[in-house]
Amino acid sequence: MRTARLAVVLVVLVGATSCEEQAGIPATPQSTGSPTTTKAAEIEAPPQTRRAKAPEVEPRVTSGPDAGDWWERPCDLLTDDEAEHIGVDGEAETVLAGDALAHCRRSGKTRLDMEVHASFSSFEEPYIDERDWRYYAEATVQGQPAGVFSEESEPERECVVAVGLNPKASVHVFLTTDGDPDVCDRALTVASAMVQKIATG
Repeated sequence: MRTARLAVVLVVLVGATSCEEQAGIPATPQSTGSPTTTKAAEIEAPPQTRRAKAPEVEPRVTSGPDAGDWWERPCDLLTDDEAEHIGVDGEAETVLAGDALAHCRRSGKTRLDMEVHASFSSFEEPYIDERDWRYYAEATVQGQPAGVFSEESEPERECVVAVGLNPKASVHVFLTTDGDPDVCDRALTVASAMVQKIATG
């Protein structure tokens, strides 16, 4: 009788699982003790147009998305999965959260700093910076004007991206690596993810 009861229970369980799958409802997986990971979103780097040197005045920003309340949670602008997909490691840490400046950092083999200037724009900062920018390129990030800067003529170790979010707000990305010819593409991809999330709320 014990064997018969076990057989009935197994039949019921298999039947329930089959019904769930037929109804389009995934069967509940057994816990393995490890967290479920989500595939990172496909985010492509916007194209760059290299110029001989950076202009002394930033491109004009006439409109764009509002920064909203993202200054309260800047690290939410790039998920762990997205960071891994882009090639950025390190745990996200909110360095500063204020309506004037929100700052999130990831430090590992790479170092990523993401800033949201929410109540005033600092888009002009790299353009008036006295550093010797040996690399400058123009880009459009989610419809907004952006500048790409590096003190290396062929960037491999550091890249700065500034995006004019709207006339009163901007987004900045600082990426440092131990040697990666795609460093500016990665920084642009981070900026694109940030602006996309800000624009969609």
